[in-house]
Amino acid sequence: TQIGWRAFMNCGKLTRFTIPASLEKIDDVALANCSSIKEVVIEDSENFLILVSELGHSDSRTYLFNSCPLETAYMGRNIIESQYYGLFKNQKNLKQVTIGDKIQFIGREEFMNCTALTEVTIPTSVSEIHASAFEGCTNLRSVNMPNSVTSISSCTFKNCSNLHKIGLPQSLNAINGETFSGCTNLTEVSLPEGLTTI
Repeated sequence: TQIGWRAFMNCGKLTRFTIPASLEKIDDVALANCSSIKEVVIEDSENFLILVSELGHSDSRTYLFNSCPLETAYMGRNIIESQYYGLFKNQKNLKQVTIGDKIQFIGREEFMNCTALTEVTIPTSVSEIHASAFEGCTNLRSVNMPNSVTSISSCTFKNCSNLHKIGLPQSLNAINGETFSGCTNLTEVSLPEGLTTI
């Protein structure tokens, strides 16, 4: 039920890593220096996956996939991160992300600075997009957002400089501070009728 500290450290020939639905916890340095993992699959589950930090947090800590040059990812369940935010943060080579229909929210800084991402489709299971989830995704051009989303937190699409157009769902009632700040090529936004807070 748990993958421990440095469990796969320095496994430099691993190219694909699957986190099964049965797994409950994984340490945030379990994949340290796995420099060939290009694909990760987090299998579907109703239960959250808990990311643990046995040594505590410091600025020099390695995020779970930090040393992995990920290109594709499947995210089948939500992650609870005890010490920091952003499971896929700073993944510069991540080109394709599939978000499964068990996902309830897009976490804080989840895809921050994933500069190779061009398109994201958010499933109807998602109701909230947390702060800075896609901040700094400078090549993001298209976001497909379903009518299930009710809240977009601050800085969600901040500095997404190639985002041209976004259709906001009618279910949306709140857009928080700096959500589209720095979206220098944004030419059109359609605000839903039910929006109560900007």
